[in-house]
Amino acid sequence: MKYDFAKIRYVSYEDDILESFYKPAVKNSVLYKRMAGYFSSSFIEEILEEINYSRYNNDFKIQIICSPELSEADKESIKSGYEYKAKIENNISKILNDSESDIEELNEFTKLIINGVIDFRFAITKEGNGIFHAKEGIFYSDNNEKIGFTGSNNETKAALKYNFETTSVFKDNESITRMEKTFEEIWNNKNEYLLVSGISDGLMKVINSVHQRKVKQDNTPIKITDKFNLYDYQKEAINSWVNNDYKGLLEMATGTGKTITALACQERLSSIIDTLVTFVVVPQLDLLSQWDEEIINLNFKTIRCSSKHEEWESTLKITLKNHEDIKNIIIITTVQTFISKKMQRIISDYLEHDALLIADEVHGFGTQKTREHYEGI
Repeated sequence: MKYDFAKIRYVSYEDDILESFYKPAVKNSVLYKRMAGYFSSSFIEEILEEINYSRYNNDFKIQIICSPELSEADKESIKSGYEYKAKIENNISKILNDSESDIEELNEFTKLIINGVIDFRFAITKEGNGIFHAKEGIFYSDNNEKIGFTGSNNETKAALKYNFETTSVFKDNESITRMEKTFEEIWNNKNEYLLVSGISDGLMKVINSVHQRKVKQDNTPIKITDKFNLYDYQKEAINSWVNNDYKGLLEMATGTGKTITALACQERLSSIIDTLVTFVVVPQLDLLSQWDEEIINLNFKTIRCSSKHEEWESTLKITLKNHEDIKNIIIITTVQTFISKKMQRIISDYLEHDALLIADEVHGFGTQKTREHYEGI
């Protein structure tokens, strides 16, 4: 990838920095490091398509250091020795919970946090008299090419679309190295003038609850074709799978969208089979969690089946027996649980409809050792 921008300085009202700089930079990057005085989830809305493109093709990540909005009372408490992390988190939690009018926008934002695409550090001055107000950013390509920028704008929609702002872009290695040093120092809470807090487990629970609140408001599954612009090779793979009587292997490189392609296949088949039961089988628990997040983001319900998930047997039995909204439920299980006598007995006794099996890391699913587990079932 190459960062090839026609300009090295952008002025709002004269240039469209969003279209001519931010979007192509995000689309061609694997990492974006940003320091901004203020950050708004509305900014993410403006570049969401490019973020989704880059996260599936480049494993794109964003690291943001910004200033939380703290009241004067909060600042005094911090100066008096109050736990500054708690103050920051209470503030962020309130912002998230009070943003009902922007819940759709926040939903996309929180999903990116939950999926590990966006990570934050919140910085405040130790003295409490000023605020963290740095405004610099660095984009990294897959071959470690770097491009830096500095300017007047914060990371907000208003700054990009309505304010009068200037931004300078450069590839000067010395300047970028200095920016990186400052960023890493703050990110790792090693700056002598700042107090820095990340997203803790407690704050992650708040973020998850905001996300779930939106999911509960709209239980209609989101179509793959509505959410993603599938590439030609993905469309070709889906059509080949359909033409092969809905059977086949997806041989695709890492980061080219196998998960989305597989779910698009499921969507195609469920469009003609109203009671399709879908099983996703994965080799290990971390992949189970990844699939679960991806599927929940499409407003499907999931049943997670593994040794780590209690009561999966009764839940699966009830679901298969009642047939209620079965096409909107996807069963995710590890290989070991899927081939167990418990699972196979439930399938034999309760599965009455057509089923689709999606096997991740399929090269290990058909081994002789795995097939031996089926004997006697």
